[in-house]
Amino acid sequence: MSHALAQYVPDASAKSLPLRRLEHLARGFAIADALMTFLENTRFDSSIEKAAEDARAAGATPEEIRAASNGLA
Repeated sequence: MSHALAQYVPDASAKSLPLRRLEHLARGFAIADALMTFLENTRFDSSIEKAAEDARAAGATPEEIRAASNGLA
């Protein structure tokens, strides 16, 4: 299933230029926040995977590897 981004149309009631600029600025901040959240989660996932790999390489017990995989180590 493919998702196409909806065309952004400013609120028709926002007739003043400063208000339209504020709408665009708020939308930009929302996009930036979503991107930063995604990047932080990706980095966290990578660090958990590395911890599990390091635990395996160190000959950890299955419980220790499972804890590392769950981000508890």
